[in-house]
Amino acid sequence: GNSQSTKEWNDKCQLWMNQIYIRYVLGIKLHKKRNRKNDLGQYHRSMTARLWQQGAGYQE
Repeated sequence: GNSQSTKEWNDKCQLWMNQIYIRYVLGIKLHKKRNRKNDLGQYHRSMTARLWQQGAGYQE
């Protein structure tokens, strides 16, 4: 993930969804560290998470 663009990450997860045995794909994209540190000396980093779902819907 860190070296992939968001588009490449999205495309890769979509490829997994083409497999008939896959019901869910959880993708987590970690973005680059920010240049500033917090008061504890830690870098902050953003992430994007997405859940893809396919298959039969919920039935009672």
